[in-house]
Amino acid sequence: TVLPVPDAPIAADDNYITPRNTALVVTTSTQAVLNNDFDPDTRPYPHAAPWAAASGVDLLPIYAELAIPPAHGTIVFSPVGTFTYTPGTDYSGSDSFTYRAIDATGRQSEPATVQIRVNTPPVASADNY
Repeated sequence: TVLPVPDAPIAADDNYITPRNTALVVTTSTQAVLNNDFDPDTRPYPHAAPWAAASGVDLLPIYAELAIPPAHGTIVFSPVGTFTYTPGTDYSGSDSFTYRAIDATGRQSEPATVQIRVNTPPVASADNY
């Protein structure tokens, strides 16, 4: 008898942009880091293992766990993949944090990186004609 081996979730990298000195608030599941992640053992993912539905073991959703916090700001991170990132005062540039997706049985994905671009707003100047 050959028994199937459950797979870990697959976490994909994400990208966000926020203005300098402005918190990035991600509160909906369609914006959350888990939106593009999946567990190959669960349904309705089209390539789910056929034993998953019968076992009932892996039909629960995945959740997220912060692995490495951002270097240039602070983060409040939720297991459902929503978060609030606050860049450091007057910081502009790239920042990132890393998380893992975890399934109901504790299997963890490889780390996924969330890139955040903190932009300096444009400065308007008077035109002379």
